[in-house]
Amino acid sequence: MDYILNDSQIVFKPYSSKCSVCRYFNRSEFNCIGFQKGIPEIILTGENDHSKPLPDQDNNIVFEVNE
Repeated sequence: MDYILNDSQIVFKPYSSKCSVCRYFNRSEFNCIGFQKGIPEIILTGENDHSKPLPDQDNNIVFEVNE
């Protein structure tokens, strides 16, 4: 089986953001269905908790705890 290295975890800061416990976060690809072009840094850094859609967001998906 061939594996492709994915360095997305270097950019993704699991201890600063709530992404890792969000139901919309794809852990294998380090991305979110709410942000097709990439999770904004303001969310990755934890500066914004994403409880409301961002002004330039293309959808209404916000943080929800993955149960």
